[in-house]
Amino acid sequence: KGGVLSLTRSLALELAPRGVTVVALWPGYLRTDMNQMDPAARPPAEAIPAVVETIARLGLEQAGSCVLPDGSLYAW
Repeated sequence: KGGVLSLTRSLALELAPRGVTVVALWPGYLRTDMNQMDPAARPPAEAIPAVVETIARLGLEQAGSCVLPDGSLYAW
């Protein structure tokens, strides 16, 4: 987690002057092979529209942050 934080913040600082927003984006608990397709997890096809909407709303004010599925920011 520390590595992701450092990389996200470093890239955000480097690319912000070019108008590029860099965030760590958590799509939520998704059904994958890693969790043995846990039925409690959302299928990726259901999560993708919300992730796309969240990405579309991002701006430089969120740069360097971790963004949660609802668009709120995770307090590192």
